[in-house]
Amino acid sequence: MTNVLNENQTPDYWNDLYLKRAVLPRPVDDFEAAMLRAYTEVRPGMRALDVGCGMGELAARIAGWGLNVTGIDFSLIAIARANAAYRDVNAYFDVLDVNAGAIPLYLEPSSFDLICCRMSLTFLDQARFLGDVRRWLAPRGTLHVTTLVRELAPTVTENRGMSLEEIDALASQWKSARRYHLENDGSVTCLVLQDEPA
Repeated sequence: MTNVLNENQTPDYWNDLYLKRAVLPRPVDDFEAAMLRAYTEVRPGMRALDVGCGMGELAARIAGWGLNVTGIDFSLIAIARANAAYRDVNAYFDVLDVNAGAIPLYLEPSSFDLICCRMSLTFLDQARFLGDVRRWLAPRGTLHVTTLVRELAPTVTENRGMSLEEIDALASQWKSARRYHLENDGSVTCLVLQDEPA
């Protein structure tokens, strides 16, 4: 069975948006960073992967905690900006189409303690991606997903954010699933997913 990708799941779509400066990412504020760090219990020396890293803001924050971070994104433009902005942090940024591209050697099995997917899961071929994540996670590793909640975020279009049903379905695929909100109204939620709870 062949998966048909939506236009917003392609590198060309994202390169065009970044060139037009039409990508307005939600900034990673101190509260969001502190919650991610507390819920994932990361420690210096661990390895992290930021999937859909955009211009690298979250990856740079995580690297600041002493982790070795790899950030990947569809967009050559976004990765060029990440490399320019975060030259002095312990992060490696690379262009990778996780929907259709070949998997590079540095994404070897059991190599990441933390994989973050911030506001990007809806743009991925989820079946392929979640299979890859399970291979890439080290034993006791964590997948951290941040997403808009479609029913609660007033400006969300059909392809932005996940429905409550999709969030519950994703959580049900893991042995351990914890959830917390970044907004009081629940419009931005995070899932902390593990197959082997810490």
